[in-house]
Amino acid sequence: MIKQSITVTLLFILLLMSCNKISTNNNIEYPSKLPLGKYSYKLIMNGSEIGRATTSNTISENTYITSTEMTMTIGPVKNVTKQTVKETLNFEPISFESIHTVTAGNNTQKISWSAKFDGKKITIKNDNNTSEFIPKETFRFDGNYMLNELINKKFKKNSAVSLKMYDPTLEPEDIIPIQVKFVGEKEIKINNQTKKVLHLVYAIENFKNIDVYLDSKGVVQKSVIVMLNNKIELIIDPEI
Repeated sequence: MIKQSITVTLLFILLLMSCNKISTNNNIEYPSKLPLGKYSYKLIMNGSEIGRATTSNTISENTYITSTEMTMTIGPVKNVTKQTVKETLNFEPISFESIHTVTAGNNTQKISWSAKFDGKKITIKNDNNTSEFIPKETFRFDGNYMLNELINKKFKKNSAVSLKMYDPTLEPEDIIPIQVKFVGEKEIKINNQTKKVLHLVYAIENFKNIDVYLDSKGVVQKSVIVMLNNKIELIIDPEI
C-alpha cells in the first residue's frame, strides 16, 4: 500500500498549474512563464473515485514553495500524503518535507521524510534517523525546473528536458534520471467533455511513464499512470 501511494505521489508532484500564455503561429496558446496558483483534482483508480489531491505553487521571499496533498482510501485503508518543497528562483533545492500517514482501523503508521540542502550536501531525516548524502552530479526538483525548460524551448513538438531528480521518498541516497517530452496536441475526454490538450510524457527510471495533459492555458487537466495492473488518474475537478 505504501509503494502504491508513492506511485500516486509521483503523479501529483508532476502536476503543472495555471500559467500565463503566448500564441504560436497556429494560434494555440502555450505556457509562457511558471505557474502560481492552486488546483484540486479527483483521484481515480480503475474507473472509481478513491480520493482527492490538491497542489499549489507560490513565491515567498524569493523562494518557490510547492505544496501537494493527496488523500486515498481503498477498502479499510486510508492514505494521506502531504509534501512541501522549497527552491530558489534559480531552481536550487532548499528543503523537502513529506509526511505519509496510513490508517487501517485503529492502527496508524506515519512515515516522515525531510531533506535540507547545503551546497551539494543533503541532510536527510527519516522519522528519527538522520544521514548525509553528497551526489556526484547536479540535481534538481522536477516540476518548476522542467516546465521552465520546456517554456524556453517554446514547446516545440518532441522537445525534451532531462535532469537528475532528488526525492528521498523514492531514493533517499541517490538521484534519479527523469525526462519530460512534449509529444504534441491531442483530443481526449475529460469529465465527459472532449478537450484539445497538450500531451507531456514523463519517463522516470524504474517507474512506468506518466502521461500529463495540459489545456491551452497551461492548466493540467489530467495525469495518468498504469502500474501494478492499476490505472491511476488525477482529473481536474471542474466544480472547485
